Amino acid sequence: MSHPPRITDGHGVSEKLLEAAFKWDIERDSKVLVDRVFNKSPDEIDQIIERENFQNEKDFMKFLNEKISASADDFEFVNKKSCSNLFNANPNYISKLKKLSMDKDLKGTNMDNLLRIAETLNNVWGDIYVKQKENLSDYSTMLRVKNPFIIPGDRFRECYYWDSYWIIEGLLHTEMHKTAIGIVENFIYLLEEYGFIPNGLRKYYLNRTQPPYFPMMLFALYRHIPLAEISYVIKRGIKAAKIEHNFFMTYRKEIVEIEKGVFYTLNVHRVKTTTPRAESYKEDKVLAENNNKRIKEDIWTDIKSAAESGWDFSSRWMEDKLDLSTIKTSKIVPTDLNAIMYANELIISKLSEIVGDPFSRDAEYFKEISEKRLKAINTVLWNPAEGVWNDYDIERKKHTSTNFYASNIVPMCYGVSPPDTNITVYHILKKFEKEIFGHEGGMPVSGIENSESKEQWDYPNVWPPLVHIVAFFLERIGEREMAVHVARTLINSISISTSTVEDKMRGIFEKYNCEIVGDYGNKGEYLPQKGFGWTNGAAIHFLDQFSSELITEKSFEKLFENIREIISERIRNKCASENHTPEKCLLLNVRAPEPELTN
Repeated sequence: MSHPPRITDGHGVSEKLLEAAFKWDIERDSKVLVDRVFNKSPDEIDQIIERENFQNEKDFMKFLNEKISASADDFEFVNKKSCSNLFNANPNYISKLKKLSMDKDLKGTNMDNLLRIAETLNNVWGDIYVKQKENLSDYSTMLRVKNPFIIPGDRFRECYYWDSYWIIEGLLHTEMHKTAIGIVENFIYLLEEYGFIPNGLRKYYLNRTQPPYFPMMLFALYRHIPLAEISYVIKRGIKAAKIEHNFFMTYRKEIVEIEKGVFYTLNVHRVKTTTPRAESYKEDKVLAENNNKRIKEDIWTDIKSAAESGWDFSSRWMEDKLDLSTIKTSKIVPTDLNAIMYANELIISKLSEIVGDPFSRDAEYFKEISEKRLKAINTVLWNPAEGVWNDYDIERKKHTSTNFYASNIVPMCYGVSPPDTNITVYHILKKFEKEIFGHEGGMPVSGIENSESKEQWDYPNVWPPLVHIVAFFLERIGEREMAVHVARTLINSISISTSTVEDKMRGIFEKYNCEIVGDYGNKGEYLPQKGFGWTNGAAIHFLDQFSSELITEKSFEKLFENIREIISERIRNKCASENHTPEKCLLLNVRAPEPELTN
């Protein structure tokens, strides 16, 4: 792609329709409105609305249903019976559990329940597997793609960018390779067509992206599928990954001066805008109108920037931890984003090396810039006072997000070692042992000091993608007992939430509660969501990797105490994990599987 990215700040929806819904205080979720399939263009709807005289919500909904909306859906679910080749009723992780359930030494344990969880997770794919309708309306807000995809679920009725990384991990561990490849191909198309991957498959997302997990998706394909079968996808994908990297280095770049005359290049989430989010129009309008200290466009810029971060919303971004209007995402250099970019540069380098010419020069180039980023991460984002990485406030020239935020350990999880040689990963694990290992409901996204926060990316909420990142970091540095402990908390929550008889509490949730095992996470703009794509993906990966190890007769308290002792012993013995390298943490030395031999 040689043309600039197709970034637009419009909604792809009638502005006057959004204003009318706001004016008449329509109580329905704003997203439900903008996701409808319209039968007229936004300009035509604007003109029609000028002639209408709504008196109440009933009038508005009648107008919507009878005059401008064709239907409620622009997709259909993939039928398990007619498309049985796309599903796998008996993936390896389920076969393995079935065999183990017959083991006399495991009878009487919770093997049957673990098998029930595994089968439930596998069946859920059919509830969130969709394809776009062939005659998709030009006035739908859905962006067109070729292949079917997995949606998160509930109100999220389109493919989302960073969710899809964990979805793809789950699909690959279910041997649903065709679906995983198709989703990656969709993202390649989006990068080629728009120059970036939008937040989700909607026109109103065309001004922002999400955490850039595309190279990790590409590398996941390489790790699971013989290269000969996906060579074309990998080669096209490398080119697409370079497009995305250029987008971030052009439109999401921040040059930070720490010492006079010494500059470091890092990335930020910065979405320039003059409008509220279409899918949360009412919430953003109210937030801006109730604030008389900031320009409304600045608030909306920081709101959309936080939405791009995936952490929408968190006290992490706010000057006043309890006041969303003090959000300043665009002025913060995030630890996790730059750790992801570092990982991506190493992955692009590795894939370019594997594929060879004409990508050989890319292998050298991306390795070189990854080393520069590593230095920038450990200079700008490392906080010696805290002994961990923290976000960096550009305006105040100081670290923020101190105490525990899961984002602060993402550099460690992707193989970045502390610049202080007296500090090892075990010191960081010790510092946060309660947050990472000490809650029976799982690792919260931030510490208990944020318990009064009204935002969903704060305590006590447990987010499965972050649990997945931390668990596999621990497994890859050789701390399997710790890894299983972290993974088990999510599996235990899913066990309870899929077996309870109360409908409201039953399901696979977007997030959970660290204080109550099996309880869904709350707070934020919308009600608890079921489905759920990334929870499914993370949990399936755990089941495949750890299987019967997820069962234990020991109490949670005993397990936690055991882990605390292990960490303390590692520190006493001055252990520094030899496996804590980018190569191990990112699996860069893993070779693609060999093709199966056929007779």
